[in-house]
Amino acid sequence: MAPPPRSASAAAAAGGGFIPDDILFSEILVRLPAKCLVRFQSVCKLWRATIISTSFARRHLEHSRPRPSMVVMPRMFLSNPKKFKLQGVTFYRFQPGQSKVAELILEKRFPRGIPMFSMPLHCDGLILIPCVSGEIFVCNLTTSEFVELPRGSHSVALEHRVAFGFDPWSGKYKVARHFLRSSHSGGESRAGHEILTLGDGEDCWKWKATIDPPYPINARTPICLPGFFYWSALHSTTGHGLSKGLSEQQRHAMPAWWQVVLCPLRLAM
Repeated sequence: MAPPPRSASAAAAAGGGFIPDDILFSEILVRLPAKCLVRFQSVCKLWRATIISTSFARRHLEHSRPRPSMVVMPRMFLSNPKKFKLQGVTFYRFQPGQSKVAELILEKRFPRGIPMFSMPLHCDGLILIPCVSGEIFVCNLTTSEFVELPRGSHSVALEHRVAFGFDPWSGKYKVARHFLRSSHSGGESRAGHEILTLGDGEDCWKWKATIDPPYPINARTPICLPGFFYWSALHSTTGHGLSKGLSEQQRHAMPAWWQVVLCPLRLAM
């Protein structure tokens, strides 16, 4: 009796065939759980570089399609937070309407402590943690990686805010911060602004100065939209807003509204 016909894939396997890398990464690995991807980073340099890349992470998120949930980061309220440090940070997943208990997804401890943080920001599974003393941390909840960003320019302001979002033009995540170089009792000050790109390449992980805002930015968490950050200020010394396109370095006037001036920042470089 003749053996049954074998499938094309079985025949290819018997003949020493292999799965092309593009199919392996774009159709197979992106569908695996995050815990498996963490282990697979040790297979080889190519696998690690692909798994930690921005394009792979976004494709993995598209295939994951998790149930609606929110990330919770508990913190204490202190009257003078700069004098105290936390032993660590914890992340919980909470699904409203589906569970009454938040699930612990990551706990990170620091032997020397971590400064008190202000308002964490979230983008595609990445958590940006700005501390009141100036340090900024980024946590990848998928891989459990926790890194500290390089220190930015010195600021004389007691309070500051950062922005965090995805730049669709470059395909990378970017962090922006404003700072004050000097401050005077008369109300005049010199404000600065800089941006840092996450990822691989010579231009990444470095703070780069942009054009200076015409007035100090208010210490308020900015609005982050795809490709743009919107800062605000309570008072304008020019009566107009500022739009900073990092690729064009052009300004676009925007009238003040209720003494709140929006400063849209384009992320493209």
